[in-house]
Amino acid sequence: MKLRRIAESAWRVVAIEEDDGTCQVLEVLGEGVERGDADARAMLARISRVAEQPVLTRNKQQCRPLKGSKNLYELKAGALRVFWFYYGRMMIVCAEVHEKTKASELRRQIQRSEELRERLLAAGSPDEIEIVD
Repeated sequence: MKLRRIAESAWRVVAIEEDDGTCQVLEVLGEGVERGDADARAMLARISRVAEQPVLTRNKQQCRPLKGSKNLYELKAGALRVFWFYYGRMMIVCAEVHEKTKASELRRQIQRSEELRERLLAAGSPDEIEIVD
C-alpha cells in the first residue's frame, strides 16, 4: 500500500493507492475534471485549501464527521463526498470519493473506507509508508 500526494502546504493531503496501483480518489476526480465536472474541480480546490488552512475542516457545511464512524470525516463539494481521516502528524488521508447517496449505500461506503483506514494503519507508521506524486 502506498499513498499518493494530492496537496501539500501546512498539511499533507494524500490518497490511498491500492496494491494494484489504482487510486480511486485521484481517478474519480481526474476523470471528473476531464469531463468538465464543476464538482470535481471544486473538490480538488477544496482539498488544496485544506492543505493550506486545515481550519477549513471546521466549516460544517463543507466538512464534518461522518455519522456512523468514529474515525472518518466527509469533505463536500456539490454532489461529491470525500471520506478522509487523520494519519500521523499533520497528514490527511483521503480514503474514497463518492457521490451523495442513500443511507443504505452510505453504510457500505463508510465500511469500505474504515477497512482502508485499518489496512493503512496495519501497514505501518506514516514514516514507513511510501508517498508518491
